[in-house]
Amino acid sequence: MLELYHCEPLGASANLLICLKEKGLTYKSHHIDILKLENHQPDYLKLAPQGQVPVLVDEGKVFTDATFTLEYLVEKYPSPRLAPSDPSGWYDVQALFNQIDMPLSASLRLLGWNLVMLPSMSQAEKDDLRKRIAALPPRPQQSGWAQVTSDAEASEDQLENARERVRGVATRLEKILGASPWLAGSDYSIADIDAYAQMRTMPSLMPADINEQKTPKLMKWLSVIENRPAVKAVLAMRKDGKDVYAPPGV
Repeated sequence: MLELYHCEPLGASANLLICLKEKGLTYKSHHIDILKLENHQPDYLKLAPQGQVPVLVDEGKVFTDATFTLEYLVEKYPSPRLAPSDPSGWYDVQALFNQIDMPLSASLRLLGWNLVMLPSMSQAEKDDLRKRIAALPPRPQQSGWAQVTSDAEASEDQLENARERVRGVATRLEKILGASPWLAGSDYSIADIDAYAQMRTMPSLMPADINEQKTPKLMKWLSVIENRPAVKAVLAMRKDGKDVYAPPGV
């Protein structure tokens, strides 16, 4: 049986949740609360020594890299395909992964923590999180969380650098979507799932840059994907029915 260890349906966790749902695969869901550092508990670290989330387990084999796991699911469970069948199309998918994942995942973390998560936490909650982090083993767990808390206290220059990376990706996606309704070939694929999982909160985090006037094709693409039954089902798994990185009131 497939098992998925995941946090909220956002970023890499959303990637795998949506892919599994689109393929109609049955799996056992394990929700990992990363704010409580559940991914650094001894039992979880036996599964994923670096504390990675998400993690897929299939027939005893553990997959800790979400992007490679998307590709694995395409090949292991080929219906529906969710990927080009030709080598050129696969190149396009993998090139998009390379060009989009790193700038967007880092920027999402930076903007989300600084603009949404930190303001929503009480001082007691912030202090408790820092105590939990300080109690982690020095490496690699503590160093990873130190980067998160550093991001959460970013300067305006750092935030603007993150926004600029998002603008660059948005411009690229807008251009691609001007020529095709999907990002890699003529059909919906894991390239769309991956980019959607990263971009879906950006209209809320960066409304002055990602909107109907400046990025109309991107906004339409986001809406089309958001209305797919599988995606709706995954988004319904959100904690308290709200986006993790949605500004207050959204």
